[in-house]
Amino acid sequence: FREWAQYLLATSVGGGINVAVYQCWLWFTDTRTLNLFLGVAAGSAVAMMFNFAISKRIIFAAKPLS
Repeated sequence: FREWAQYLLATSVGGGINVAVYQCWLWFTDTRTLNLFLGVAAGSAVAMMFNFAISKRIIFAAKPLS
């Protein structure tokens, strides 16, 4: 249950990062179709890297066998 809760929290933060990057992208560019697509791609890429790093290093890190 603990790993699941940590994973859920981390992916929620990742979702917030996704939306924040998208909003920043649109703030610095216009709302043409290409920029909307690039904003989604940038937000998804940054959030994916964050979620992977957090999951690998903290949530699912190898625990020493006792």
